[in-house]
Amino acid sequence: MRYVVIYILFLLAGAQVKAQENVVPLNHNPQLIGFHSDALRSVMRTNAPDSLTLPFFEDFTGQFPQPDLNKWADWHVFINNTMAIDPISRGVATFDALNKDGWPYNTTNAFALIYADSLTSLRFNLSGYAPSDNIYLSFFYQPQGAGFSPEAQDSLMLYFLTRHKGWQKVWSKEGTTVQPFKQVVVAVTDTGFLHENFQFRFVNKASINLNDDVWNVDYIRMNSNRNANDTMVNDVAFTKEPTPFLKEYTYMPYHQYLPKANDERATEMKTSLYNSYNAPQPVTYTLTAREESTNTPLSTSSNSISLPNGIQNEIAVPTYANSVPLTERYKWVSFENKYTFDAVNALEPKTNDTIIQHQVFHNFFAYDDGIAERSYYLNQFSTLPAKTAIEFHLNKPDTAYGCIDIFWPPGTY
Repeated sequence: MRYVVIYILFLLAGAQVKAQENVVPLNHNPQLIGFHSDALRSVMRTNAPDSLTLPFFEDFTGQFPQPDLNKWADWHVFINNTMAIDPISRGVATFDALNKDGWPYNTTNAFALIYADSLTSLRFNLSGYAPSDNIYLSFFYQPQGAGFSPEAQDSLMLYFLTRHKGWQKVWSKEGTTVQPFKQVVVAVTDTGFLHENFQFRFVNKASINLNDDVWNVDYIRMNSNRNANDTMVNDVAFTKEPTPFLKEYTYMPYHQYLPKANDERATEMKTSLYNSYNAPQPVTYTLTAREESTNTPLSTSSNSISLPNGIQNEIAVPTYANSVPLTERYKWVSFENKYTFDAVNALEPKTNDTIIQHQVFHNFFAYDDGIAERSYYLNQFSTLPAKTAIEFHLNKPDTAYGCIDIFWPPGTY
């Protein structure tokens, strides 16, 4: 077996007695940089509703990397499925110290405490409701997640827009280290909130310059006929991204995959389901696989289980041996691995009942998923620069063209 070995040289300031590994926050978010201009966002909103109605539900499933403009009036937060630990359902809104374009809010006054990201709903016409209708808003939140923890002076806050156009803070939480998602229930029963232009807004206060001070928000619900103890979530949802079809790589060339397909395939693919009911639930989940460019069916398999409640349940599906012919040396091939399950009841949200993993084969190798949560670096020796190596194996002789693409955070080179 041939191997390609790539040496990456890290030249960092400061002499050290020995090379030392370090992990720090990112100083920008490459997923947001250049994603959409403000002008394009305005065009995308042309079909957005004038106002929203009850019931309102948002679990950030299927929106990446910015919020659904049919529900939200701004787009400062990062919608993703990698920054949270054990979310209630797939997708969270991440609040940090980077703006809507993925850059620090202000680099001239590092570590100043500012109001950073916000997530503001479109307006609700609540003028036809009375306090006796018992409107409540609930959500789940988690500090830190897979990022860095917000400090004590940092906070996550919730505001309601009053009848007189002023924002009133109705809930806040100071910074702390990572913990499981917690649910908060807030009343919207004050007559000052029951007007035709009601909105709610989440805001985080953060130290600027890095994507630390992380908060995740998930599973927002607002409806009438609720109460302060209405915390039951009757839902089963996918939570974690499926593992790759491949054993070692996330991407590789298809002509390198075929000669040793059996060795390159993982034994099984995994994802997770979370049962929010107060008792185990019967679930039948299915994997349907196809090659996307030709729509060639590859595999279908199902399994029925009793799903325990209140924990992340990992499910595993054996990988399949089917493939498609190679017609061009560097042909783009993509296996769509679609996971679904039958909802426990008809009232469950449908959006989180499906999750898809795209196994892409193209003209490069990769180990990562393309989304960075933290920044890794090596401190150098006092006399020699620190080095690290990344190895890619080949299943047949090949030639490398072009360049090696590595994500270098600005200011680290």
